[in-house]
Amino acid sequence: MILGFIVWLVLSALVGSWASKLKRSGGGYFFGALVLSPLIMAIILAFVGENKKAVEKENQQKIERKAELKESLNTSWKTAMKQNGFSEYLDSFEKNGIDSFDVLSALTDYDLEKLGMVNIGERKKFLMFVKELSAGKVKLTKYLDRDFTPTHKVKLITASDGISVRKKPDNTIEAFTKIPDGTEIEHLSTGETVELNKVKGNWFEVKTKDGVSGWVFSGSLEKL
Repeated sequence: MILGFIVWLVLSALVGSWASKLKRSGGGYFFGALVLSPLIMAIILAFVGENKKAVEKENQQKIERKAELKESLNTSWKTAMKQNGFSEYLDSFEKNGIDSFDVLSALTDYDLEKLGMVNIGERKKFLMFVKELSAGKVKLTKYLDRDFTPTHKVKLITASDGISVRKKPDNTIEAFTKIPDGTEIEHLSTGETVELNKVKGNWFEVKTKDGVSGWVFSGSLEKL
């Protein structure tokens, strides 16, 4: 009795799963199979087949999202480069006619080397960045479109070439760029309290005037 019910339940769940894949009501077919019979509902499902209207709607939505992403990238790829530590190459790209994301996404490893990206690892990282950007996997910081309002400036405690900027508030993550001493920045949000090099402070999400954005340690900042 119990074994029979379990088998009935599993078969009903399989019918519901199949219905979902065909863009039909998975829940409806599951309960229908429970009440009537998994076999009966499977036969009905095989007869009605795929929900073509739902599939067409889903495909249309994918096309629209892809078009929206492409349009967005053609206006935001420079900001994305700044945010992800590739701002130093923007001048070279501009001088060589890299003026849209379509052109950017067509660059090869050889092209990047000619454009001044001599480090092999850097070129590989950039190509992966472009691939993720085209797939919509690179999230632009929500504050980048606001006007820049400086709140702090970098004041290094020890001799260094700049304050480390990370994509997340985590000191174990490698910094993707550095902000030089004396640079004015805007404080966007505050993270948890930490102690680095015997100095207590917080993780600050910041951005610079030229669009570099990320997380830094507040112990190396001075309020304006």
